[in-house]
Amino acid sequence: MFGLLGSGYIPMRMQLLTSGLIAIAANGQNYTYDYGMPSSHKVDVGTEWSTATADIIADIQALQDAIEDDTGVRPTRAVCSSKTWGYIKKNDTIKKSIFVLSNGQATLSNARLNQYLQDELQLSVVVYSKRYIDEKGNKGAFVPDDTFVIFPEGNLGTTWFGTTPEESDLMAGSGVNVSIVDTGVAVTTIPKTDPVNVETKATQITLPSFETIDQIGILDVNP
Repeated sequence: MFGLLGSGYIPMRMQLLTSGLIAIAANGQNYTYDYGMPSSHKVDVGTEWSTATADIIADIQALQDAIEDDTGVRPTRAVCSSKTWGYIKKNDTIKKSIFVLSNGQATLSNARLNQYLQDELQLSVVVYSKRYIDEKGNKGAFVPDDTFVIFPEGNLGTTWFGTTPEESDLMAGSGVNVSIVDTGVAVTTIPKTDPVNVETKATQITLPSFETIDQIGILDVNP
């Protein structure tokens, strides 16, 4: 979604995509970066999607319309967790629209639901429920439950690397060796004499850009 997704950057990028900001803790400090997503593109639905009679199609279409009115670009892709997808599969209005003859009394497959959303909204949905483990060993969801995100075709942003202290202060010095790999990771090796060994550390400063943030919509489906 943001060009090439390196595994180390995915939690930060997905947090940005699903909330409009990045909030991280590193080196004993808390950092928050608000990318200024329009508040009108972050919407609480009127009726929780876990309610079988919620008008899910109308909720999505209203946000698509609002983004297209504001930017001229209509979102045609979406992502949600399997829990949120389950709300859509159990929705009575959707099931009755698909299974007209049986008044919704049938099992709705993922493929059939995807085709229905494509036909009704021109929307392709990815269900993404993978987890990551942070530096403290805690598990987190890339896409939180009860969140439905819509966005347009194409890359949404990219990754920018900053200058690390090792790169700015140590590259010209003696006694250490600093090399830059993978376009922005500083690898520093420091020889030690007692005991004889080499200390190696890798550092980087990086943040994603989000040029298309005005074209993103976030639905809180369980406000």
